[in-house]
Amino acid sequence: MQFKQQIISIDQIYLSTKDILKPNSTVFIATDDKNKAYFEVLRQHYDICFLDDFADEIKSLNSNLFGIIDQIIASKGDIFFGTALSTLTAYANRLRGYYSIRDKLPGYELGKLQSFHFAKEGRDRTMTEYFAPSVPLWSLEFPMAWRDIDHGIPEIP
Repeated sequence: MQFKQQIISIDQIYLSTKDILKPNSTVFIATDDKNKAYFEVLRQHYDICFLDDFADEIKSLNSNLFGIIDQIIASKGDIFFGTALSTLTAYANRLRGYYSIRDKLPGYELGKLQSFHFAKEGRDRTMTEYFAPSVPLWSLEFPMAWRDIDHGIPEIP
């Protein structure tokens, strides 16, 4: 509970998502919370799944990799919701930025992603528009990390 201001209820999480996610859409939840009953409010509206649901497919993997696998799966969704000040969320957004450039997803030219942060007031649209780096630098990924980076390095005379 490092950032208590980021703790929001499951009802607030649902309110953050309901205008963007379609009812009954598949939602992958990357979490280390063992209490899956907490997510029942979301289950009423979406087809939710967790990494645990794929235990048979990943049983041969080192469990130390599960957090990374969660991050990669979460980064591949059409839409992403994460928690502000979360390093998992930040890196998932950086991966989403790389994929947006590679796959020329809508808005890639402007550094836009379909990524949101849960917020007590609904949702934070931080990643839906290009923005310059600002403090705290560690808590977000910025479009300059993936946008327009493949030009090579000029030779030094």
